[in-house]
Amino acid sequence: MIRPLFAAFACLMATSVAADTTPAPAEVAIIHYDKLSEAKLDGNARDVLFCPQTGAPTDVPCLQLANMRYTPREITVRILGLAAGDYDLYIDTNPDGSRKKSTVFAIEGQPPPEPNYADYFVRTVTMAELEAGITVGLPGTSVSPVERAYYARIQKSATAAARQYESQRTLDDKYCFAGLNGATDWVREFDSGDSEIRSARIIFVPKGKSFSVAGGGFVVPGDPSIGTPPNLADNLHSLRRNVTEKVGDPICRNETLLALTPVDLSLTAEKSKSTAGRYVVRAALRNWTDRLITGKVSLIPPPGWTMKPVLPNVRMRKYASAIPATFTLVAPDSVTAGADTKLSAIVSLNVDGVDMNLLAKVDLAGAK
Repeated sequence: MIRPLFAAFACLMATSVAADTTPAPAEVAIIHYDKLSEAKLDGNARDVLFCPQTGAPTDVPCLQLANMRYTPREITVRILGLAAGDYDLYIDTNPDGSRKKSTVFAIEGQPPPEPNYADYFVRTVTMAELEAGITVGLPGTSVSPVERAYYARIQKSATAAARQYESQRTLDDKYCFAGLNGATDWVREFDSGDSEIRSARIIFVPKGKSFSVAGGGFVVPGDPSIGTPPNLADNLHSLRRNVTEKVGDPICRNETLLALTPVDLSLTAEKSKSTAGRYVVRAALRNWTDRLITGKVSLIPPPGWTMKPVLPNVRMRKYASAIPATFTLVAPDSVTAGADTKLSAIVSLNVDGVDMNLLAKVDLAGAK
């Protein structure tokens, strides 16, 4: 009896741990072609924005689907509300989400170029095929996570800093307010442009029919191979230089530069475990910009205290590079740090030719 029971138990265990091979449900986006003015998208596909381009009455609608995620993906698009017949189908992306190489790009200040729609022809399909669903690849972003974190920090810090200059009482206030608002506008435009690049566009017309599309149809605003982020980064740094040249008030100038140049600074002090009255001080900095930032940390000790720089200079590479500056701090004989014993630090930084200062304080009485 043991052998049959063991065999049954083994069979039960094998059944219970077997991997689930059920395929994940396909992402389906349903477009109602007879209700394009509503720009409504049904189905189970999430994080997809539907922005149909209709233009003049003689234009063929361009069905634009924006990928609100940052990674490329593939979805099934069903198009309902069509008349019976055969249609020529055009899509400007490949099924894997990559953009077709022949795509043309708009140049700022010039009218949209006219693409060769033959480059985007997929095949001739029936109404039934369009209703059943076609495969469409949605492109992902060309922006790295650290670049995105940089621009998000710029937008947050510049928006907050701009509030104190809203009254624009002086010329310096006006320069600071305009610069900070300009930075937030650039980031907003950058996000919009990146969303356009993450879009796929669909056109279909009755088989063999010539057509025209509003605004160039498959034209996107920028070339992902060149990339918008470096241009935005250069613009932001030009803005830093402009603030340095135009803003005379050193406090306003430095506050604006700090808002446009996100750098984290923390100052900590620890008691030496071996020598009474001795402290190890660390100034930790992290660079969130696209620029190399160099500088020096200077401590302002309490009266009578002495310090020895160990690593006072900092050199932070771009995008979240971190570096510490360390010091040894020594209290006068028989002096104990009280509740009001503060240690200050001034960090003088140079960002590609632009100078600014960071300030920090630490309570020595709280050192452990």
